Amino acid sequence: MHFYLKYLIPLLLLSQTATANDTLRTLQLGGNALLLGKGNVVGILKDDLSDHDTFDIGEMMFAPANLFSPWNKGRFRIGYTKSAYWLRLDLTDTTDRKLILELDNPYLSQVRFYQVADGEVLDTLTAGSDIPFAGRRHWNLRDTIRISAGDTVRCLLNIPYNRSLTDFNLFLTDARARGKFDRIEQLLLIVFFCLILVYLLMLGLAIRLTSFRYYWYYFAYVLLVSGYIFADIGLGYMVFWPQWPYIQQVSLPIFANAYLIAGTFFVMAHFHTRRKYPIQHAALRAVSFVAAAMVFTALLLPVLPPFWAHLYANFNGAMYIVTVLLFFWLAGTAFLRDDRTFPGWLMVGFLVHGASVIYSSLEQFKFVPPLSLQSILAENGLLITFHTPLVLMVGLLVEMGIVLLIGVKRFRNMLAESQRMSRELAEQRKQNLNALALGMETEQRRIAQELHDGLGGSIAAAKFKLEKIQTEKSGNDPALGEVVRDLSDIHQELREIAHNLMPKHLHKQGLLAAVEQLVRRMEAAAPKLEISFYNNADLEELNELASVYLYRIVQELLANLLKHSAATEAYLQFVKQETGLLITLEDNGKGFDLARGSAPMGGKGGAEGGIGIANIRYRVEDALSGKFQMESSPGQGCMTTIELPWQGIL
Repeated sequence: MHFYLKYLIPLLLLSQTATANDTLRTLQLGGNALLLGKGNVVGILKDDLSDHDTFDIGEMMFAPANLFSPWNKGRFRIGYTKSAYWLRLDLTDTTDRKLILELDNPYLSQVRFYQVADGEVLDTLTAGSDIPFAGRRHWNLRDTIRISAGDTVRCLLNIPYNRSLTDFNLFLTDARARGKFDRIEQLLLIVFFCLILVYLLMLGLAIRLTSFRYYWYYFAYVLLVSGYIFADIGLGYMVFWPQWPYIQQVSLPIFANAYLIAGTFFVMAHFHTRRKYPIQHAALRAVSFVAAAMVFTALLLPVLPPFWAHLYANFNGAMYIVTVLLFFWLAGTAFLRDDRTFPGWLMVGFLVHGASVIYSSLEQFKFVPPLSLQSILAENGLLITFHTPLVLMVGLLVEMGIVLLIGVKRFRNMLAESQRMSRELAEQRKQNLNALALGMETEQRRIAQELHDGLGGSIAAAKFKLEKIQTEKSGNDPALGEVVRDLSDIHQELREIAHNLMPKHLHKQGLLAAVEQLVRRMEAAAPKLEISFYNNADLEELNELASVYLYRIVQELLANLLKHSAATEAYLQFVKQETGLLITLEDNGKGFDLARGSAPMGGKGGAEGGIGIANIRYRVEDALSGKFQMESSPGQGCMTTIELPWQGIL
């Protein structure tokens, strides 16, 4: 007792004595869970002894209640301090109970739990980031309390000075009820991290399939933020590095600054800041360089004096605020400029996450009152004891969804632009080919004219002279007669070539007359073949290019009919429809196997591979935007169908 009195006077001087209205009261847990921090049940005492020494349990277990100031602020946000603190909680119950007392900040350097009854220390436990995780079963710092009916147990918590922020919620729960809440928390974490995993897999696959390579920055950002949350909750210490307190102490600032760098690079790449927003680009680059330096400095935190560790944390908090404000400045500027990078959606997506970061940082500086969704839920009977703010976790999921939506929208826009350019290129190619086709027709017309008027006239004149010589000799010279016949055949063949090169009926009388004349020529060439021609369309309305193409198509089809079908009857139709022009050619010939392409059809590969049919298919499908179809089978003749839309031929 004398040793205790030695410290009583400094305790009275250093502590704020509670008034009669603020005296601590003994707590009896009425339900299954309680968030402590209100109702005069927890007292707090600041230990200002020099050299970071603290009173030991021998002094504190006998300290009167009025030395402790009742804490009624809810969350214990003490801040960055070089002083130690003692918390006191007196518990009683009418039945035997097993309770759990826990703090939700796994980054506190040390927390010493003491249970005192009848002047004796019943139990002690020390946990924290300076101590290996081995032996603990939960990521939070917790102690188990056993109370017998009618007994009172005093719980004393000693929190030495911390290099990190002294900030935590204090929970008291029934042990059996705590098991239920543990399962709820584990389920939430499984769902959360599974969503992250699935999202990253989808995002990585999407990046590999598209040209959005800069989304790898966002991939790294989400991965690092989830790593930060994993470490901040305490799962990293529990699962991956339970024997390495050093890693536990440096993991959080490393993850935090690394995800800030990845997010900054993504924003700069997304908005093309180097080219469009040079001022914001310079500011964001400066932030990323500072964050990189902070990553390496974090490795020294465990050995830094408390002042420098606290200065590091305060500077980091200020930098997070600046970075979030820079992002909203950049996105707002892009929005006002009507940038096509969806800045409005990006601001909405980052709003919850960014607001959470800013508010947490302002809480760190004690500029705003403590506020957390976990506290609100706990007051309403749902215990979620994650140290990471739930708002930040929800904000990350919202942000991920909106960024994915933006990526999909940008990809669709890019795809639409690509399709538009492809259509323009196809249209340009079509126009070029059409111009080439018209040029070829013009050149064929010139060559045909030269052949007909030049070479044809010369052959006709030579034939006339020979016939005159033969008449003047009044003789029947077989050799001379053979020459005359050869010249006559050559002249006739030349006329055929000239006519094929330049169908004069097409240019002088139109497509209908040219097709009718072509049908008559085919019937003359094959006396056993009868071709029935039907037309109810006004072919004179067709444009010049369509008329030329249609004439060449019919010419090729009838040539194939004459050469390969061995048909005796054929039906050629031009039928006017509401949507376009329908052309059909049906015969009763020997047909062919479409699947095997057994008929030559103008070339070496049958219906699909023949040169003639390939030319027809090109003219119909590419040049005139129509549809071409052939139906045939051995012994069943052939049916050719061509459908041409009006907009392609008028």
